[in-house]
Amino acid sequence: MSNYLKKLSLAGVAVSGFLLIAAASGAETPPQVIPVWNGPAPGTGDASQKEGSLDLADTRFTPPNPDTLVWNVTQPSLAVFRPAAGKANGTAVIVAPGGGFRVLSYKNEGLRVAQWLADHGVTAFVLKYRLHRMPDDPAEVRKGLDQMLAAAARPPSKAPDGSAAPAPPMPRMEFGALELSAIADGEQAIKLVRSRAKEFGIDPKRIGIIGFSAGGAVAGGASVRAEPADRPNFVGIIYGGVPGTIPAQAPPAFLAAAADDPLSNGMPDLFARWRASGASAEMHIYAKGQHGFGTAKQGLPVDHWLDVFYAWLEQQGFAPHG
Repeated sequence: MSNYLKKLSLAGVAVSGFLLIAAASGAETPPQVIPVWNGPAPGTGDASQKEGSLDLADTRFTPPNPDTLVWNVTQPSLAVFRPAAGKANGTAVIVAPGGGFRVLSYKNEGLRVAQWLADHGVTAFVLKYRLHRMPDDPAEVRKGLDQMLAAAARPPSKAPDGSAAPAPPMPRMEFGALELSAIADGEQAIKLVRSRAKEFGIDPKRIGIIGFSAGGAVAGGASVRAEPADRPNFVGIIYGGVPGTIPAQAPPAFLAAAADDPLSNGMPDLFARWRASGASAEMHIYAKGQHGFGTAKQGLPVDHWLDVFYAWLEQQGFAPHG
């Protein structure tokens, strides 16, 4: 584990379902960060936004899951996680954290995923993509996040006879200019990594992208909206969705979610649409895990989804068998 991902020490301040934490003291070696665009990002963006971050622990999970929220991103970037010397296997994965296009679950769905991949020989790149404007004050950001999580945690409604009502359909994803700009950041990130494949010691035909929730929409959107030559070679969509038709020549897709996450309801349809396009797809729906499980350790089978993802990469020929 790199110093950048050292264990965090608790500060002990409870905030509506979260526990704020301060980073452990000691020197850190941050990863190399490269801009996604050469100059200002085209399209929608508010350069006056002030990027912020906050360390916290998500107490929806047991034990609480350390995370770092990032918001008000205006300058898309990639944080590079390289395997140890002599361990790189030539595969690259761009990692797009989620957060409703308002924040990024940067540690849970970004840094720790990238470190796991690097530990397994994959060169990983954590993508910061453009987000909707949020308040500069962390307390206001927390308030909005608490409201969003409270809505997501509401128990399922009951039918008149007292039985559980049918699960609601996955919310329709309607993308505005900002969301399309975030997808464009994902597309550009793929182009950038492929153009610098020799520099990073990777195979330009083994470059994928994996995203979580809103990041899954970025990963999936970049996989279906780009021209075939600019698409990733494979894609992972974790508790996310991709609206519309899946085109011919879509890359192989790995899908995963938890059944106790309302947003998992649309995953079977996404799987069916991906297969109907003629592309390969594999889907895993775990019985428990909640939305946003990422790299949380809950003592459940879902804890091992990254191992399953890597086994899929091996089976697809995108990573060497260990």
